[in-house]
Amino acid sequence: MKNLLKEVKGNIYGMGVYCFKAGDKILYVGSGMLNDRLQSHLYNFKRGLYEDTNKAILQKVYNLGELEFEVLKFSENNSKYLNGSKEEREAIQKSLEVLEQFYVNLYKDTICNKMMSIRKWSSNKDNTTTYKRRQANRGSKNPNNKYDSEIIANVIWLKEQGLKPKKIVELLLEHDIDINKNYISQLGVKKWIYTNPIRPTWYESVEV
Repeated sequence: MKNLLKEVKGNIYGMGVYCFKAGDKILYVGSGMLNDRLQSHLYNFKRGLYEDTNKAILQKVYNLGELEFEVLKFSENNSKYLNGSKEEREAIQKSLEVLEQFYVNLYKDTICNKMMSIRKWSSNKDNTTTYKRRQANRGSKNPNNKYDSEIIANVIWLKEQGLKPKKIVELLLEHDIDINKNYISQLGVKKWIYTNPIRPTWYESVEV
């Protein structure tokens, strides 16, 4: 499924407040682990799941290729949230709630948010959940990221051209790039779904 999101602005690898916008008009405000939220929204956008909801305007603008995701405020407490105590995480969650409420009030005349009064709760029940969430938010700006973002974009482009994961694995191996077939199957679907596809520079001479 092709990603029709026009642009992603800001660092999404951490907590913060974000918005969806069309031009200068803010259409929706949210907060949380930014990469998690972006991927969740994109999953729904690609399947048209917002068409009969309060987010129908977002779906419409997304389908036109004009919807942008922008980070309004990136939290400086990410490390403490991921590694801190339950009390510390709750305090950070509360501060995020206050920030989101500020932006909701600021853009209340244009946003499609169903709830205008923000009440957050932590979805991290224990440190194991926190670890899994941290792993899920690994991205191109994270030094522990396994694959280069450009390679991922190349793979997604190849998938959009109709190539099967097995064929893509063979092509990549010819260029000393080793990516698991099962992982390739998830790219653009469950992982890296916000990434815009890029045609590989070495693809010109390949016959499919």
